[in-house]
Amino acid sequence: MQIVKLIAGLPGVGKTTLAKKLVEDSGGCLRHLDMDDYKVISGQSSNDSIDGLDVRRAYYNVAADEILRLSREEEDFSGVVLEEIFHIRALRIEMMEKLQGGGLYVEWIHVTCPFEVVKQRLEENPRQGHMLTTEQSLKLYRDFESLFEAFDDRENARLVSPADRG
Repeated sequence: MQIVKLIAGLPGVGKTTLAKKLVEDSGGCLRHLDMDDYKVISGQSSNDSIDGLDVRRAYYNVAADEILRLSREEEDFSGVVLEEIFHIRALRIEMMEKLQGGGLYVEWIHVTCPFEVVKQRLEENPRQGHMLTTEQSLKLYRDFESLFEAFDDRENARLVSPADRG
């Protein structure tokens, strides 16, 4: 079965760290795709503000199309892990339905972490290889906090917090 693990959460909560761990634990069966790459490809992103619905829809579609292409064209394709804020429920559901329509199994993972823990972690370990700086991540964490729409039953998300990750 080909699987897509979609990791949602506020900036700085550890989505990328979890994605890399899932890929490592899969023994190479899963591939990590970075949503930041699809933002750049679509030419639709900003680091300092929250992208609107249409902008997000554009790069979510680019990412979903690439995942579906990989699932059709690569013989050894087992699945992918893709992380993003995914704060808008309607877009999460659109992406999930598009991927399921292509015959893929979709698993949502919602990562949470209190702001003070995120701040301490990012200040102790500055971000490397990320599109956002530590300062941008902390600002956007606060900006997104009130905008993040809860998961509903259709999404069947698994909640992961820092205590779960050790």
